[in-house]
Amino acid sequence: MRLIAQFEHEEEGRECAFFLEEHNIETLVEVEGETAYVWIKNEDDLASARKHYKTFLESPRVEPIPASKIEVETEKPPFFKASNLREEKIIQYPYRAPFTRFFIALCLLIFVFGLQKGQKEGVVPTFSGLERALFYDDPLAYQNLLAFQQKYQIKTQDDLKNLSLEGQMALREINKQAIWPGVYGVAVDMEKKDFYLQAPLFGSIREGEIWRLFSPMLVHASFLHLLFNMLWLWVLGKVVEFQMRGGRYLLFIGLAALVTNTLQYLMIGFFFMGFSGVICALGGYIWVRKKRAPWEIYEVDRSALIFLGAFIFGMAALQVLAFFLQIFHIYTLPIGLANTAHISGAFLGMALGHLNIFTKKTL
Repeated sequence: MRLIAQFEHEEEGRECAFFLEEHNIETLVEVEGETAYVWIKNEDDLASARKHYKTFLESPRVEPIPASKIEVETEKPPFFKASNLREEKIIQYPYRAPFTRFFIALCLLIFVFGLQKGQKEGVVPTFSGLERALFYDDPLAYQNLLAFQQKYQIKTQDDLKNLSLEGQMALREINKQAIWPGVYGVAVDMEKKDFYLQAPLFGSIREGEIWRLFSPMLVHASFLHLLFNMLWLWVLGKVVEFQMRGGRYLLFIGLAALVTNTLQYLMIGFFFMGFSGVICALGGYIWVRKKRAPWEIYEVDRSALIFLGAFIFGMAALQVLAFFLQIFHIYTLPIGLANTAHISGAFLGMALGHLNIFTKKTL
């Protein structure tokens, strides 16, 4: 696909596109404010398009346009900087991706504030109040465990062995309260199946904390976790945001978060976090759109998407192996990755990529 013209008024751009279409040249018009960019979809039509475009400029149907615009594909507007890489034109967008930047900044701020009060010593993982408010759920049994750990100063397993009689009785009562471990947890510990199935599901959400459907994506367990996800979000998010813009992009992010978070919760329970489910949805969407709508520009190398896909399904295969090793009591191999969110995100992104509801206004 090649940019052939830029017009200050949308009407001129659409008239030019219509003129080229009349000469069997497929076009696409992108409108930004009042500015219209006219693209030709087939590079083989370039010579013919330049010829007919020159005729269009000389046509009395529109006001005269400076002849310098005839060679737009070689003398691009200042913000369209192209480099020739194996005969491929890579375009650097003027769009600054404000929502992608916002999510990156928000995740960073939450991580920094979470470090101040989170991850204290103890048998039960401890997080800051902010982080716990963003998890998919905050079960009552988990709250009681944290209160018990703080009251009796539990830091190691040895502290549990040396509990007073009062502490032992308190712990016994807490252990009667089930926390949903997810389908995975039930499957690897079938002896406690009936106990686990008594655990309340979607507790905090049913109490009105609807934001938890989306907010786990904003929390990260470590700096490397944050760095990995934010780098991928910047690479994939900015190009998708360029194509969708504001409302559609936020809708896509929200839908991806809702689906991946909920499925991950049903699979392993409330203890998960990270933007990776949404990132996988972005990758799946780009993969399909690059094939289905090649005139849309996604400045992401195909090899990067292949790497992301290999990582997603490779870790999922490792999770399946760990599952069978655990249920047959061979070896316990903990996999601290939200594989359900990764896989569901990738397939959701690919499914949405087959639809046109997230594309910008085009001709």
